[in-house]
Amino acid sequence: MDPEESSSLPDISHEVKASVLSPIEKVGMSAIEMPLRIQVGLKEMTVPAQISAFVDLKDVEAKGIHMSRLYLSLQDSLEKNVLSLEVLKNLLNDFISSQKGLSQSSFFRTSFELPLKRKALLSEKMGWRQYPVFVEAQMVGGEVTYILGLQVAYSSTCPCSAALARQLIVKKFKEKFQGKGSVSASEVETWLQEEGLAATPHAQRSYADIKIQVKKEMNFIKWIDVVEQALHTPVQAAVKRIDEQEFARLNANHLMFCEDAARFIKEALDQHDEVVDYFIKVEHQESLHPHNAVSVLVKGVPNGFHV
Repeated sequence: MDPEESSSLPDISHEVKASVLSPIEKVGMSAIEMPLRIQVGLKEMTVPAQISAFVDLKDVEAKGIHMSRLYLSLQDSLEKNVLSLEVLKNLLNDFISSQKGLSQSSFFRTSFELPLKRKALLSEKMGWRQYPVFVEAQMVGGEVTYILGLQVAYSSTCPCSAALARQLIVKKFKEKFQGKGSVSASEVETWLQEEGLAATPHAQRSYADIKIQVKKEMNFIKWIDVVEQALHTPVQAAVKRIDEQEFARLNANHLMFCEDAARFIKEALDQHDEVVDYFIKVEHQESLHPHNAVSVLVKGVPNGFHV
């Protein structure tokens, strides 16, 4: 179809005025399927993503926005550029300018799986992990805010359950050796190997969902590392027996309730001045119960994240 023929087609959303006069705070598209170019360490990767693109509609008489222009702006920018905060700022400006005076603010969100190759705890084995992440950018009054989101899976062992297990082990030890004048180290070693595991504390796969407001840098790997180091027990990929044993040791040395996990992450994020605000939600998917233990914590910035 040539341009002249296209221009003759009816365009109801822009030729007809709205029947109810009201501004709209957010209008656009969600769940847009589009590939993203991302920087992972020194490498560039292309990953499938889900994207949302919105503007406001300040013209109360306008029946609708130029929605296809949002899609075309997205496609043009994301095909040409590796995703960055500067790219997002330019894209938000393009969203607004594409509406030819209809809009003053804009919003972008994308979510995808970040593939990272992670080293085992002690051996030299490497394995792939996929971390769910997202980035949001919003422009209001010419000012842009950026929010990074990430999810870290980790193991949590219950401190209460560990104490109960230790009590049973002590009780069983006393039953075995009470009344003996002395016990050799070899006898204790044999008992520990054959009967010492009287009980085990319950542990579960747990998840930390983090939102971080930043100003300058979109570095998911940095924040994933910060959270995993704060928790000490992130789930593993490729492991040998030496790694599995080390994982068991780390779990024993870092017992935690969900309250502990949230505070550990808070303490770690508070060490970084570039973090404007944060929202932390941890969920321990209990093996003892059919329900989950959840803790939510925010930095407490005025007009910032809230529970």
